[in-house]
Amino acid sequence: MKFAVLVASISKRSGGFYYSVPAFARATVNASGARAALFVNGNDYSKEDCDRWSPISVYQSQILGPRPYSFSPQMVRQVEAFDPDLLHNHGVWLYNSYVTEKCGRRRRKRYLLSAHGMLDKWALQNSYYKKIIPRVLYENRLILEAPCMHALNLNEAESFRDYGYQGPIAIIPNGVDLPFVKQAENRAADGRRSVVFLGRIHPKKGIEHLVNAWSKTCREVPDFASSWVLKIAGFDDGGYLKRCQQLIHDLNISESVKVLGSVYGDAKERLLMETEWFVLPSFSEGLPMAVLEAWSYGAPTLITRECNLPEGFEAGAALEIRPEVDSIAQALLVIHNMPSMGRAQMSNSAKRLVAQNFTWDRQGERMASVYQWLLGGTRPSCVHG
Repeated sequence: MKFAVLVASISKRSGGFYYSVPAFARATVNASGARAALFVNGNDYSKEDCDRWSPISVYQSQILGPRPYSFSPQMVRQVEAFDPDLLHNHGVWLYNSYVTEKCGRRRRKRYLLSAHGMLDKWALQNSYYKKIIPRVLYENRLILEAPCMHALNLNEAESFRDYGYQGPIAIIPNGVDLPFVKQAENRAADGRRSVVFLGRIHPKKGIEHLVNAWSKTCREVPDFASSWVLKIAGFDDGGYLKRCQQLIHDLNISESVKVLGSVYGDAKERLLMETEWFVLPSFSEGLPMAVLEAWSYGAPTLITRECNLPEGFEAGAALEIRPEVDSIAQALLVIHNMPSMGRAQMSNSAKRLVAQNFTWDRQGERMASVYQWLLGGTRPSCVHG
């Protein structure tokens, strides 16, 4: 079996894609023994970006015209020369979808689409008018005629049905590699415990509500600011960071809210090891890698239903919040008053949940079974409809 992976970007600025897509591809290769190649828009990626895909070959392509449109005829030629048995396209609305439509659907090759949350209601309304042209030119055909769609969870599968897709859906969540480290002391040098946000600095993540909730709790609970520090880590998506920093300044909470910027590698590992609680008050998600990573390090979480990880609530690894100031503030008060034994139980539940359900080895086996079915094999249990 020979398969092609198509993505719009492999840079760190692609958010969760930077971690999840290469991990999915490598795990699938390991499970199936298949030969694979990555095809990506752009030819300016670093050696570090490309090395994450090893042993999968990486084909970069020259972009003609404005970067947002990622027009790259070279990518079409590269995929045709590789001549894969199956194409797996990640994301929608960009040029890699057009290449999949041209090299996959039109040539009657089998293909699989992973939307990564881009077809849910919030995402469809965001930048709505920019999506009209690709929707009309190629995206509708590509989606509605897909031999199979890949959803990260049941909610995303329902969003495919809402869009109009009636075909089979493979439901396979993201995974993580279990860390070979022990959790560090969850306190800053001054003795405060850490609540961590890690992700894109983007309006859909609910950061402003989080900051306002933090300020509200600091005002209403006398010892809160001296007991806790909020660490906000992630790259600035579209200049939204400046707005968040101004809000922190205006609320006069800079002493207990620290903006760390982007963190990768060892710095990211240290941050996760020192996390007492992880928070993600998102309005919309596919399946957030950062939550799985936090759980793997034993950090219980404050997350919304929109994070699409109900398993966390059921297992006792997460507390539910709504993307609203009062809801987040109430949760902050709960963790402030929670006995250490209660938090320890949730930490153990988080690590157990990841080990049992969200390892990359398991997800690679599931994805390999979907590929094999698309090429004429037995239909796996993770495929529905």
